[in-house]
Formats: sequence, structure tokens, C-alpha cells
Amino acid sequence: MAVHAYIHFFSRDNQNYTETTTYEIPAFDFAAGQDLPTVAEIDAIQVAMFGPGGTGHKMSTSICYAYSVELVQDDPASVTGDGTVATAIAAKTRSGIGVTGNTDPFGNLEGEEIRIPGLNKASVIFDPVNPNSIATTTAIWTALRTALDAVGWVSDGGHTYSTAEMMESAVQFNGKRAPKRSR
Repeated sequence: MAVHAYIHFFSRDNQNYTETTTYEIPAFDFAAGQDLPTVAEIDAIQVAMFGPGGTGHKMSTSICYAYSVELVQDDPASVTGDGTVATAIAAKTRSGIGVTGNTDPFGNLEGEEIRIPGLNKASVIFDPVNPNSIATTTAIWTALRTALDAVGWVSDGGHTYSTAEMMESAVQFNGKRAPKRSR
């Protein structure tokens, strides 16, 4: 299984034209315990290309405002899903209500949303009172909470959730319940 690693440098000029420069670094093997490039190694590339601030002799006059490291696993250990649910429906759950996250118009914390694409409606339990919500206490949701907790999932709001805080509210649907149409 090859894990491809890429370093992306995001730059802009004084007219706010942006560009992304990408370098691929040698393939990784997680089982071998390889390390990602250090901040110092990445900064060395950035300084060599864009140089320190101000004018002078440097390769580029663009402003490097960010960089990212991307890992792409092109051969997962187990291919999951079968793509049989031909609907655009996705489920959104709310996590950590009252703990962190987005706020409603009244300033109350709503929690972070987690989107589940291609919802398999046959594997969830619908609320008999509200057909637009499903139970998040079943085994499939518990398994996802445990897996996210194992990798230390951090929300968009920067909060690290515990399994007790993840997906603790009813699910809201996003998308159509009809099959996708060919274009």
C-alpha cells in the first residue's frame, strides 16, 4: 500500500492572484513508522523559494502565506462500501451541543456538524415521531465515535471531542431522497 505525501505551498502576489506549488515527497509506509518532514525542513524549502520578507535576491517575489502536507492512500487496506445507494442524501449530526461549535442567532452553542455522505437508510433506525431524525445511539454510530476518538478527532472549532460528545444529537438530512440523475 503506497501512501503518497505532498507538500503544498500557497502563495499570492500584491494583486491577490494565488497559486499553489506542489512537491511530492517519497512514498510512505505507515507500518515502517516513517516520519513526515519536520517544520524546519519544510521551512527551508519555503525560504529557498520565496526568501525572507522584503526585496532582495530570491527566486519568487510572491508571498507564501501557508503550506500544507497531504497524505493520499491510493490503496486502502479494505475497500469499503459498495455504492449501491444511488441517492444524494447525506446525514448531518451535531456534536457537543452546549460544549463548543457554531452558535445559533441567540448565541447558544449548537455543536459541530459531522456529514455522513451516501446514507444507507437500511442500516439506521428512524425516529417514529420525526421522520427527519435517526437514533445516534446504535452500534454503527458507536463504532464511528470510537474510531474518531482513536485518532483524536478535532472539530472545525478546534475542540477535541470525546466519544460522549460526538454525534450526540438527532440527525438532519441534507440532499434529495430521489436517485441521482445522469447528466
